[in-house]
Amino acid sequence: MHYCGSYKQVIDDLFTLQNMTNLEVDCQYHDVLETCEKAPENVSVMFCDWSLGNENGEWYTKIMNGEIPQKKNIVFQAKAEGIEDAKRVYYNLKNKLV
Repeated sequence: MHYCGSYKQVIDDLFTLQNMTNLEVDCQYHDVLETCEKAPENVSVMFCDWSLGNENGEWYTKIMNGEIPQKKNIVFQAKAEGIEDAKRVYYNLKNKLV
């Protein structure tokens, strides 16, 4: 399921839906750690960033600073300015999350 709104209380209701297996939200509006804590174990969460800039948002800085979600079935849409930058972002995330 995709939710493109910013109203945080909707997330709680969405996590109660029967048979939902994935929730996609915008990480500009929904905190990664807070959302992961609320998510049922069997529901994967994808964090997208549809902002116009080339930088990764606050979620990336938090993870790089050691604020790691306990949830394991999460996906991040990370940004990069080119192939070499993408390799750097991937390497950084992989080493922090694994």
